[in-house]
Order: sequence, then structure tokens, then C-alpha cells
Amino acid sequence: MATPLSRTHQVQKPGPHGSEDDGEQQAHDEPERRIYFPAAFTDTIIRFIGNSGLLPARGVILDPFAGIGRVHQLASVSLRTVGVEIEPEWAAVHANTVVGNALNLPFEPESFDGCVTSPVYGNRMSDSHKAKDTSIRRSYTHDLRRTTGDSERQLHPDNAGTLYAWQKEYWRFHVRAWAEVKRVLKHDAPFLLNVSDFIRTTQSHGRKRLPVVRTHLRVCTELGFKLHKAYPIETPRMRYGQNSENRTSYEYVLHMTKG
Repeated sequence: MATPLSRTHQVQKPGPHGSEDDGEQQAHDEPERRIYFPAAFTDTIIRFIGNSGLLPARGVILDPFAGIGRVHQLASVSLRTVGVEIEPEWAAVHANTVVGNALNLPFEPESFDGCVTSPVYGNRMSDSHKAKDTSIRRSYTHDLRRTTGDSERQLHPDNAGTLYAWQKEYWRFHVRAWAEVKRVLKHDAPFLLNVSDFIRTTQSHGRKRLPVVRTHLRVCTELGFKLHKAYPIETPRMRYGQNSENRTSYEYVLHMTKG
């Protein structure tokens, strides 16, 4: 296993959930080493959340799927952010992200004043096969391998980056993850969940839109979260690659609170 990168506060534009950014990032002390991550928060989503007035004025905000740590752009003098990321190389990008497991968060109950996160959408970003041609694949597995230089590197077994939204395992995983979020949030604390549908194409059913947003919402409400509003946000999506036509033009931010 490759040695984790040193922590750094300087970040270049990361690749959001299917944006045109290339997802590359470079550490201060390792100028030849780049960090690749396929699906960070877009600038659009960060700006919307930061300007929405939905976050508390002070306290501590959690992102249990922090990746390379774009959630920390929401921090202020009175509002701290804590990220949890299961892959050490990605966690090492920001000093306020810790290595940890979203299914077993290392925090006491009711520790946080809010949660802002974006899970794996369960689309082709979860691919892990090795390409038969020389084209560059963008996925959680492929980007971690590019980051470490280890072509055999596998994601942690509890990383959802290998799960697809049409599999029961994807939803079982997120039932557990959102239950953990509920455990560590204070009563009435905001839970801002950034998710998106996508189009899946199969030979048997053709093109079909998967209701990822609606299903995440159902899971959360069944756990006791209360939906206040679902905000559709038009965002740039990755418009290259063989699956570019399967990407919708907007995402959602679900504003919920712990009941």
C-alpha cells in the first residue's frame, strides 16, 4: 500500500460529481504527486450551501464522506467543519479531515450542529474494471490508483465507491450511514444532503432514470429525518467519456433536520 500523502491546506480545483474539472490536486511538499478524486462538491453546490442560510451561525458541521475536503470551504470563525474519509490518501489532503468509517463514526451521540455531505451516487463512478484500451477511466477506484501509483489498489471494503444504486447493497450501506449521521447530530440540527439521479442504459430496458434522490429521501424519512425542502441545483457535469449522455443536468440539495 502506498504511503499516505502529507496533509495540505492548498487545494486546486477538484473534480466535482461529473464536472468538467479534471480532479487533479497537488500537495505542497510533494510537487510531483497529484491527488485524483472523481466527485467532489461543485463550486455551485458549495456556493449555494454557503449562501443559503441553512447552516447554523456557530458550532461544528460534519461531512462523513469528506473525500478531499471541499466541505471545509464552509468553515468560518464561528463554524468549524470536521470531515471523515475512509481512504488515507484522500483524508490527508486537509488537516480537518480524519481517517474514519462513515458506518462507525468515531464521535459521541449528539456531537454535531449540522451535517453537509454528498454520498456516492451509485453510477459508473463506481466502476473498478481495468480498461482494455489506453483511455483514462474516472471512478473512485481508478482515481485512487492514479493517486497512489498502485494499479492493484482496492478501495476499503466499507467504501461505497464500488456500489451501484441498482443494487440492494448500496441502499443497505446508506441506511447504516444515515443512521450514524442521525446518531451524532443534535436534535433539530440541519442535514444537507447533495444527491442526484442518473440515467442507466441496459439492453433489456433501454434508457431509464434511476430515482436516487427519491430513494435517499425515503431512507432518511424512514429513519426519522424531516424534509423541509428539496432544492434542484443546475451544475456542470462531466461531458466527456462514453457515459456522458447518461448524466442529468442538475443535482439536488435536500434540506432535512433530525426529528
